[in-house]
Amino acid sequence: MRYSYALWGLVLGIEVLAQLALPQQLYVGVSSVDITPSQPVALDGQRHVRIAKQAATPLTANILAMESKQGEQSLDQAVIVSCDIVAIRDGVCELVRKKVSDIEGLDPQKVFL
Repeated sequence: MRYSYALWGLVLGIEVLAQLALPQQLYVGVSSVDITPSQPVALDGQRHVRIAKQAATPLTANILAMESKQGEQSLDQAVIVSCDIVAIRDGVCELVRKKVSDIEGLDPQKVFL
């Protein structure tokens, strides 16, 4: 009888290890978008307001999207956006998450600015 329990324990342990050993895939995508303003803008970061008539270099938003899958099942995902700006104003992150909430299969809470 003890051997029976030991055998079932061994089978169960092998099954758990086999599930953990299933291959997982990581999908990665990147993109870059030009966000350089076409009109003069007020510049932040100094004691007084300065108006920039043109950008010295292009400003971009760079996006990194990652998703891990096991077979066809999505395990986790993240979208990271970095912007060439001083700060992201209050409410912008929530606005972006609301706009991407229509994308099927993407959890808006996994979008980070």
